[in-house]
Amino acid sequence: MACEHRAGRSQDHPSFAPMHAKNDSRPGMPWILRILGPGIAFFTHAIQDLRVQGLSALPEKGPAILVANHTAFIDPLTIGVPLFQVGIAPRFAARADLFSAPVLGWMLRTARQIPIHRRGDLSHLSSDANAVHGLEDMDRALADGAFVVFFPEGTFTADPDGWAMRPKTGVARLALAHPEAPVIPVAHWGNERLVDPWTKHVNLRLFGRRTTRTEVRYASPVDLDRFRGRNPDSELFHEVADAIMDAVNDELENIRALDPGSAGIARRDHLWDCSPEADGNPAEALSVVYKAKLHERLAERFDRQERRIGLKALMARPRRQ
Repeated sequence: MACEHRAGRSQDHPSFAPMHAKNDSRPGMPWILRILGPGIAFFTHAIQDLRVQGLSALPEKGPAILVANHTAFIDPLTIGVPLFQVGIAPRFAARADLFSAPVLGWMLRTARQIPIHRRGDLSHLSSDANAVHGLEDMDRALADGAFVVFFPEGTFTADPDGWAMRPKTGVARLALAHPEAPVIPVAHWGNERLVDPWTKHVNLRLFGRRTTRTEVRYASPVDLDRFRGRNPDSELFHEVADAIMDAVNDELENIRALDPGSAGIARRDHLWDCSPEADGNPAEALSVVYKAKLHERLAERFDRQERRIGLKALMARPRRQ
């Protein structure tokens, strides 16, 4: 598959993409990305043969809404590194609990990423733990001209065949509220082989440019004109969100048509809906175990923080004469 020169590699010279961001003095590029970005880019290209198409079609400046399928933990690297390498500072909508990690949380905040509070978050994380505030932050980011990256499924796909499943409606609400921001589908395939999203199994034998090839496509914007002017209700939001994810699956289908591992796996006739009354969630049992372990680790972390705070307060008390 031909790859674009703007992405840092050409069809004839499949070498590493440049590790720096072109025009990295562009307004909006946080200093932490300028410093850590080259190392992150090197790591991303070292663990997989990253092939990118469509970057030349991106707008020269924001705002823009990029919508991607979600199959693995390293999806933000797979999608964000090519953007960084052409001078775009992506702003990802990420789980709020990641922002509570001692080092990672500081890095995410400094890089101006956006926390999304979801049902099931620990109450310690925020006094306003709901998705509305995340949407407000993304709304402000788009108003500031940012490139905002969504994984509208809200989690790794539960579709047994790996297609993008039915999304949440937040992306539709923002897309309709910001007609000036093109909605760009982004499809990728390949890095899900490195780390199983549900069992957390790391396949070390597949890490490397010679063993794992990952394709990424940035497609043309989705035409949403037919939805504008209608009453903004739940039905409209679902229609818009589904149309956007269908566009992602269109690109994903093109990628997988050339993937030997996807031979014989046809795209289903609908977006997988993991609700109990629809298709169900085959990974639900593993997801429950994972979330329980995650909450246990977070609870232990907050307990340690509270004990340290209590100890400091005790030591700061004035001693009696």
